[in-house]
Amino acid sequence: MSEQSNLDEVIDLKRSYPQSIRYVFLKSLPWLVITVLVTAFYIGAFLRMPSELKASPSVRFLAVGSTALFMTCIAVTFFKILYEYLELLCYDYKIELEHLVVSQGLFFKMRSSIPLAKIIDVHLFKGPRQMLFGLYELRIFTPGALDTVVRIEGLPDANAIGLQNHLLALVETTLPPVDEQAAGNVVNFPFHAKSAEPDSLHPPKHQAAH
Repeated sequence: MSEQSNLDEVIDLKRSYPQSIRYVFLKSLPWLVITVLVTAFYIGAFLRMPSELKASPSVRFLAVGSTALFMTCIAVTFFKILYEYLELLCYDYKIELEHLVVSQGLFFKMRSSIPLAKIIDVHLFKGPRQMLFGLYELRIFTPGALDTVVRIEGLPDANAIGLQNHLLALVETTLPPVDEQAAGNVVNFPFHAKSAEPDSLHPPKHQAAH
């Protein structure tokens, strides 16, 4: 009864197993790499250039273009990190009325609700990018689904394992109870074997002639 009442309450999984701020930089990784490369090129090619070469009109034109590209990359990367941070704040996952509810999206909202009784497995995935930032991606599967139904990304190692164990424990509480005594009872039906003796061993009796 207590387990059922706990499932009827709202369980804030994000508060217990929060995502890491490193997930913001994981999502912004392409722009971070581009910005680092442009910055290295800008510093190496122009800031360290001798002053006599900087006076050339062609070099000045390249310097203006490189400066504009550098500032553009800095601005785009800044707004990308800001956007991913706001996305992280909008990311939410909880247990509500025996359903796992996952909400995400800043401008494009998406809300997924899966009955706990339908969950058949909970996987943890860590690819090369996740390894770089020390993060896990939690994947949830249901019967008949060809791909992952719900993903919860950006979880540090301890929180990912804790959330996986928590979800699997909640799924077990939704399973119907098994009557072990009834399952162990075996009904024995009477079995009467037919005689396998051939008819030739028992020849038919002939009536005596009168």
